[in-house]
Amino acid sequence: MNLIFFFKKKKEWNVFEGFFTNSIFLGIMFFTLVMQFLIVEFGGEFTSTTSLTLNEWLFCIGVGSLSLPVGNNIFYFLFSFVFKKN
Repeated sequence: MNLIFFFKKKKEWNVFEGFFTNSIFLGIMFFTLVMQFLIVEFGGEFTSTTSLTLNEWLFCIGVGSLSLPVGNNIFYFLFSFVFKKN
């Protein structure tokens, strides 16, 4: 989530605007996702991880997906009301 919000400038409501047109950003996101998967599934004792079941993966993806709209609303609220210039 932080990587997505960092990609956008302040006061922009749609964090996904231009998301799929920036190949460098998409490459970084893809690399991050693949590395997280490999570390969790195959890191073992070296990274102190154990493999996840399909249900555990789906739960993690669901919680992560919820963080985007919640974070976006917090982000919008802060810049609309808290840091609003008079």
